[in-house]
Amino acid sequence: MSNIVLKDKNGKILDPNIPRYEKLVVPSSNYIQIGTLKICWGTVQATYVNPNVMSTNITFPTTYNNVPNVLLTLNGTNNELAELDENAKITNITTEHASVYVHSKNGAFSAGWTQKVNWISVGY
Repeated sequence: MSNIVLKDKNGKILDPNIPRYEKLVVPSSNYIQIGTLKICWGTVQATYVNPNVMSTNITFPTTYNNVPNVLLTLNGTNNELAELDENAKITNITTEHASVYVHSKNGAFSAGWTQKVNWISVGY
Protein backbone atom coordinates (compact mmCIF):
# COMPACT_ATOMS: atom_id res chain seq x y z
CA MET A 1 0.00 0.00 0.00
CA SER A 2 1.42 3.37 -1.00
CA ASN A 3 0.89 6.71 0.68
CA ILE A 4 -0.85 9.33 -1.44
CA VAL A 5 0.18 12.94 -0.94
CA LEU A 6 -2.40 15.58 -1.83
CA LYS A 7 -1.08 18.84 -3.23
CA ASP A 8 -2.77 22.08 -4.25
CA LYS A 9 -2.25 23.69 -7.66
CA ASN A 10 0.93 25.40 -6.37
CA GLY A 11 2.45 22.14 -5.13
CA LYS A 12 1.77 22.78 -1.41
CA ILE A 13 1.03 19.58 0.52
CA LEU A 14 -2.55 19.54 1.83
CA ASP A 15 -3.65 18.09 5.16
CA PRO A 16 -6.18 15.32 4.30
CA ASN A 17 -7.93 15.84 7.66
CA ILE A 18 -9.09 19.35 6.77
CA PRO A 19 -12.25 19.35 4.64
CA ARG A 20 -12.06 21.10 1.28
CA TYR A 21 -14.98 22.64 -0.53
CA GLU A 22 -15.03 22.87 -4.27
CA LYS A 23 -17.51 25.72 -4.24
CA LEU A 24 -16.78 28.57 -1.85
CA VAL A 25 -18.49 31.74 -3.07
CA VAL A 26 -17.79 35.06 -1.36
CA PRO A 27 -19.68 37.58 -3.51
CA SER A 28 -19.78 40.34 -0.89
CA SER A 29 -18.87 41.10 2.70
CA ASN A 30 -22.41 40.26 3.89
CA TYR A 31 -22.58 36.55 3.04
CA ILE A 32 -20.65 33.46 2.07
CA GLN A 33 -21.78 30.30 0.37
CA ILE A 34 -20.10 26.93 0.95
CA GLY A 35 -21.63 24.44 -1.43
CA THR A 36 -25.36 25.07 -0.94
CA LEU A 37 -25.00 26.36 2.65
CA LYS A 38 -25.46 30.15 2.93
CA ILE A 39 -24.41 32.30 5.88
CA CYS A 40 -25.48 35.97 5.91
CA TRP A 41 -24.87 38.68 8.50
CA GLY A 42 -25.31 42.36 9.15
CA THR A 43 -26.50 45.13 11.42
CA VAL A 44 -29.83 46.96 11.16
CA GLN A 45 -31.10 49.94 13.09
CA ALA A 46 -34.46 49.65 14.82
CA THR A 47 -36.37 52.93 15.20
CA TYR A 48 -38.82 54.17 17.81
CA VAL A 49 -42.45 53.06 17.46
CA ASN A 50 -43.68 53.69 21.01
CA PRO A 51 -42.20 53.62 24.56
CA ASN A 52 -42.22 49.80 24.48
CA VAL A 53 -41.25 48.99 20.87
CA MET A 54 -38.67 49.74 18.19
CA SER A 55 -38.75 47.93 14.85
CA THR A 56 -36.93 47.41 11.57
CA ASN A 57 -36.61 44.86 8.77
CA ILE A 58 -33.79 42.66 7.52
CA THR A 59 -33.35 41.98 3.81
CA PHE A 60 -30.97 39.08 3.29
CA PRO A 61 -28.21 39.80 0.73
CA THR A 62 -29.07 36.53 -1.02
CA THR A 63 -32.25 34.49 -1.32
CA TYR A 64 -32.42 31.18 0.52
CA ASN A 65 -34.15 28.14 -0.96
CA ASN A 66 -35.69 27.42 2.48
CA VAL A 67 -36.47 29.66 5.47
CA PRO A 68 -33.15 30.17 7.34
CA ASN A 69 -32.40 30.22 11.05
CA VAL A 70 -31.75 33.76 12.31
CA LEU A 71 -29.99 34.90 15.48
CA LEU A 72 -30.18 38.45 16.88
CA THR A 73 -28.10 40.34 19.42
CA LEU A 74 -28.60 43.89 20.64
CA ASN A 75 -25.77 46.35 20.11
CA GLY A 76 -26.16 48.81 23.02
CA THR A 77 -26.55 52.46 22.02
CA ASN A 78 -28.88 53.96 24.63
CA ASN A 79 -29.16 54.30 28.40
CA GLU A 80 -27.35 51.24 29.76
CA LEU A 81 -29.65 50.82 32.76
CA ALA A 82 -32.75 50.83 30.55
CA GLU A 83 -31.11 48.30 28.18
CA LEU A 84 -31.15 45.66 30.90
CA ASP A 85 -34.89 45.25 30.28
CA GLU A 86 -34.65 45.09 26.47
CA ASN A 87 -34.97 42.05 24.23
CA ALA A 88 -35.03 41.45 20.50
CA LYS A 89 -37.49 39.27 18.63
CA ILE A 90 -37.54 38.14 15.01
CA THR A 91 -40.80 37.39 13.18
CA ASN A 92 -42.11 36.88 9.65
CA ILE A 93 -38.95 35.10 8.48
CA THR A 94 -39.03 34.28 4.77
CA THR A 95 -36.36 33.22 2.28
CA GLU A 96 -35.70 36.92 1.52
CA HIS A 97 -36.34 39.00 4.65
CA ALA A 98 -37.51 39.16 8.28
CA SER A 99 -39.01 41.62 10.77
CA VAL A 100 -37.18 42.66 13.93
CA TYR A 101 -38.75 44.07 17.10
CA VAL A 102 -36.91 45.41 20.13
CA HIS A 103 -39.05 45.48 23.27
CA SER A 104 -38.64 47.37 26.52
CA LYS A 105 -40.58 45.80 29.36
CA ASN A 106 -40.36 49.01 31.39
CA GLY A 107 -41.44 51.38 28.57
CA ALA A 108 -38.11 53.24 28.59
CA PHE A 109 -37.88 54.14 24.90
CA SER A 110 -38.11 57.81 23.97
CA ALA A 111 -38.99 59.42 20.64
CA GLY A 112 -35.95 59.56 18.39
CA TRP A 113 -34.21 56.58 20.00
CA THR A 114 -32.68 53.91 17.80
CA GLN A 115 -31.19 50.53 18.59
CA LYS A 116 -28.62 48.66 16.52
CA VAL A 117 -29.35 44.96 16.12
CA ASN A 118 -26.71 42.52 14.88
CA TRP A 119 -27.98 39.46 13.03
CA ILE A 120 -26.74 36.28 11.39
CA SER A 121 -28.75 33.84 9.28
CA VAL A 122 -27.82 30.31 8.25
CA GLY A 123 -29.63 28.05 5.81
CA TYR A 124 -29.90 26.43 2.41
